[in-house]
Amino acid sequence: MTFQKLVIGASMAIGVSALATAPAHATSFSFNNPNEIKTYTGGSNGIFIKGNAQDGTSAAIKALTDNDSTSNVELWHSTENPTANIGFTTTVDGKSVTVSSITKDDWKSFGSQWLDGFLQAHSTRGITVNGDEVKVGNLPATSKATLLSSLLSTGLPSSGDPNIGTFAYDASTSKLTLDLIGHKDLKPRILQNNYSTGNLYWDNVLKASATKMTSVQASEIAKVTVGIGNDMQTYFAYSFDAIATGITASDDKESYSGKYTWSQKLPTAVPEPSIMLGLLGVAGVFVTQRKLKKASI
Repeated sequence: MTFQKLVIGASMAIGVSALATAPAHATSFSFNNPNEIKTYTGGSNGIFIKGNAQDGTSAAIKALTDNDSTSNVELWHSTENPTANIGFTTTVDGKSVTVSSITKDDWKSFGSQWLDGFLQAHSTRGITVNGDEVKVGNLPATSKATLLSSLLSTGLPSSGDPNIGTFAYDASTSKLTLDLIGHKDLKPRILQNNYSTGNLYWDNVLKASATKMTSVQASEIAKVTVGIGNDMQTYFAYSFDAIATGITASDDKESYSGKYTWSQKLPTAVPEPSIMLGLLGVAGVFVTQRKLKKASI
């Protein structure tokens, strides 16, 4: 009986452990177009490695999983106007996860949510919203509906090629975290005419407003598609709050100064069949033991 209890206890522990544990980082990644990814190896003296170069995808995987957010992978690097969803796919805890660039059409799905977040985040930086009226300092009011219409029709193309600094998954909480690397404050670049959203209307709005705002913070945006079987869910990863990375890129001594973090609890996957069979086997041992006990009475 003591031996049986030990075996059953060990079996239960193994089953529960198998359900609860998973790697903090994914172990394999596949890229749907290595020609359109580019890796920065990190720090202020890093180098750039294209995905189609020798060991290019290996460098990208290292940057995504090395816990150094200053190393990063740019998804769609050739232009400032992505026309396809370029990125990588991996599997974590039974879930397929694809992270990619975004296109103009993607803005139709999340543009309203993005605008609300942008205005709310910048309410302490110089923007005030009263119903449909958006005002910055003493500038003429702008209609929120007009701002949204421009986003839904054109988007902000230069925000669609995100630099992913860290891809991490915590199995104990089912939380996926992405670090998006960009500029800690876009205001200086806007005022120097050194920044464009790719949307002329928004460029004019930001240029007029930046002088009245304490800072302008907005990350680039990644599309995150999560699948469990035939069930697919789509999220858009972005943030309006940056912290300093402590570095600038080796080429322009300006980029990569800010880290924006996005997290999302992912749907829980159904346990693997082998695990379920193991638990059923343990349950069977209990049932058999009970029957034997009754028969011996």
